[in-house]
Amino acid sequence: MKTKPTYPHILWYRQFFFFVILSLCLTFFLTGCGKDDKDPVPEEVPVPIILGRDTSLTVNSASGPLSAISQNEEIATVQVNGNIILISTHKLGSTNIRVMDNAGTDKVIMKVDVQRGYGVHRITSYMTSVQASDPLIKKRIEDELNAISPLPVNAAYGFNLTGEQSPLYVFPDGLDGQMLEGTISCDSQTRICLLKYSGQIFEYVVMSTQGFKTATTSDSPMIEYGFVADFTQQYQRLYPEANIIRACRIQVLSNK
Repeated sequence: MKTKPTYPHILWYRQFFFFVILSLCLTFFLTGCGKDDKDPVPEEVPVPIILGRDTSLTVNSASGPLSAISQNEEIATVQVNGNIILISTHKLGSTNIRVMDNAGTDKVIMKVDVQRGYGVHRITSYMTSVQASDPLIKKRIEDELNAISPLPVNAAYGFNLTGEQSPLYVFPDGLDGQMLEGTISCDSQTRICLLKYSGQIFEYVVMSTQGFKTATTSDSPMIEYGFVADFTQQYQRLYPEANIIRACRIQVLSNK
């Protein structure tokens, strides 16, 4: 004998059937939206730039008015002229520049890497090398040479010797401080270099990796390389009776 389904059973069937239909509709709806609304992935372009130089790139993958923004304007700033992106560098480091269309959609991500275009030579210490027959005069000269250093310890030079004259960058307060621009020229025969910056000219003899003895004793220290300022003739004229053989101040340099 068959029993008729009661009202609660009928209600349960109807709810279950409605839930199944609703789930299927929602699945199809979400799948369709996911396909239609997915934005294209913006193109990523690596852009290495040397500090202090500007560069421009042409964007052909987007049409219409473009805009651009740098995520770190302390490192690089950007301007747009039609489809040409102009990038100016200000500081070492990396930043992303977003190039967008009129709707604000990212079209290109420029991964800017601002690098040095030169070797860095940091002043690690100063030394003096004075040879004179009078010990009092010798001590006086050493004190004077130590007192007139043109740049402090931890100041740095930036240069690459590419010819008779090359660009020179001077960082009096270290690499994160002020940068002065000038030139450096060196004679490979005499090893004399002329550094010109801030309206001044400094003449140095470049020390080779063979070193330079700072005294006449056999255990005197040797240094890898540096700039030697020679004041010998100046002090020979000032103290002719002191039998001065050498009076030099050495900037000890490091590229590490």
